Amino acid sequence: MWIQIGMIGGFLCLLGAVVLLASKSGSKSAQLENLKAELKRIAEERARAQRMVDNVHRTDIERVREKLQTTK
Repeated sequence: MWIQIGMIGGFLCLLGAVVLLASKSGSKSAQLENLKAELKRIAEERARAQRMVDNVHRTDIERVREKLQTTK
């Protein structure tokens, strides 16, 4: 009788441990997905900023001065 109770208790503990580990694994994968999305967003922002800088460098200096003087 005690052996059966011990086996059931052990099984429940094992089941609890599996659920706990699965939960932690799921939260870690969610964190990794969030980090990937953040890195992608940062890369897109940097690419956009670089395109703007490149556009300014290609623009004639007189046109740049004109834009700066008319912008308030």
